[in-house]
Amino acid sequence: MEIHKKFTLLCIAGSVVLGVGLTLGASQVIWLASANIRIETYSAFLLNHAEMVAENLTTALDELNKLTSESCSPLDLDSMKLISYNYRFIKDSGRVIGNNVICSAMWGKISPAFHIEGEGQLTKNNARLWRSASSYFPSATKIDISAKGHSFVVTSPTAFAPYEHPSEGLSSSVTSRDGSITRRSFGEFTKSSIFTGASSDICSDKYDICIKANIVANFFSMKRFGLISFISVLGALLGLMVFYTVHQFRKVTGSLTYKLKVAINNGLISTAYQPIVHGATGGVVGFEVLARWHDKKFGAVSPDVFIRKAEKLGLEKKLHELIVSKAFEEYSKGLSSNPGIYLAFNVSTKDLVDGALLNHISNTASLHNVALEQIAIEILEGSTCEISQMGRKIDDLRIAGYKVLLDDFGSGYSSLAYLAKLNVDVIKIDKTFTQAAGTDSPAAVVLKKVYEIAHTLNAKVVFEGVETEHQKKAILEICPDALMQGWLFSKALPIAELTATIKSQADS
Repeated sequence: MEIHKKFTLLCIAGSVVLGVGLTLGASQVIWLASANIRIETYSAFLLNHAEMVAENLTTALDELNKLTSESCSPLDLDSMKLISYNYRFIKDSGRVIGNNVICSAMWGKISPAFHIEGEGQLTKNNARLWRSASSYFPSATKIDISAKGHSFVVTSPTAFAPYEHPSEGLSSSVTSRDGSITRRSFGEFTKSSIFTGASSDICSDKYDICIKANIVANFFSMKRFGLISFISVLGALLGLMVFYTVHQFRKVTGSLTYKLKVAINNGLISTAYQPIVHGATGGVVGFEVLARWHDKKFGAVSPDVFIRKAEKLGLEKKLHELIVSKAFEEYSKGLSSNPGIYLAFNVSTKDLVDGALLNHISNTASLHNVALEQIAIEILEGSTCEISQMGRKIDDLRIAGYKVLLDDFGSGYSSLAYLAKLNVDVIKIDKTFTQAAGTDSPAAVVLKKVYEIAHTLNAKVVFEGVETEHQKKAILEICPDALMQGWLFSKALPIAELTATIKSQADS
């Protein structure tokens, strides 16, 4: 009996020790995993921000070097001021000969010329960078200068303001890909092991920019003494059960299905807009509204993947309504100021017949004072459906004022029957045919015949998936008034870039 009691006490003691050890170890693992997610997210945001800054500098330098006015003339200075004003991450711009600044948009002609000390560092795009150089204007002590050709720009001192004061234990730097150039550093680096710290090292696909970031992730700190004590007591009471519960919880909440439910229910699916343009002029006539989802863990998830998964989860209706609501909320003002531009929403034949999504589109448009004439319904042709029933629905839509587009023509089941019996405004030819333009393939012959049929039916044609100038030229030879959509003109844009594109078109 005494031996059994001792064995029981030993087992209890072992369970307590094991439970405390496991929960404290799990706590450190969780703390470290959280830090990994945090540092990866931070690095991605910092990289994106650094790319925007680099885009500003590169584009501005190219524009400055294209100016044809006499250097430092009044007209040249005015042009430089306009360029400086248009880029948020540029403080000043001007002309440089060798290492000598001779004039700037902000200060005019500089006499005598200001000499930049040192040779600077040559970047891969043949720009010369001076980091923390002496300033030619009195209000700043040190400035960052980028020069190319006979032009230079000064990076705004607030370009990286959101990252200047990172939280304790977090440090990062913006470097060249080979690490020879350090453009920016944030925070104070603290050395840590793989068990007490997390790091990230990612590089840009567009520029010679990499982000190196590190964060201290040591759970065992006196600052968390109370928390450590509580977890120790909890581990003693629950043992392995707590560890198992935590493990299962993390497994469930880290799945793609769970994250998609959260994203849809919390409105975390974003919208993007791909321009539909006149092929000959490049003028924008409309935008196709597309769904985008970026998750911290899974990254950019393909629409084909998450839309199909939403259908299986019974969240397709909520997803489509979310995208419609976001699109009108984001771009209703843009539509009102550009009456010649429309938004195009993808609608399946099932939703066309059902009518619930169309009602949501109509009600949301009314809520944002958007005319139905500025809305296009893109009917997905890849589905078997009673054509006569579709025809009645399409006629009702056109009478109400909607534009009706037949999407992905050529990829579905009854393409010629669709053309013959459906009264649509626009036919969108699938990219598999478009990309055959200018070749001797049978698809190119079909492409021309489809246009001739569409022209006979008084329907406009949008050629999808235009990616090269050769394709564009070949299509315009067939169809001089062709509408086009594809990466040659623009990828799908978030609302901020979309607004800038429309403003640029309006100003030109």
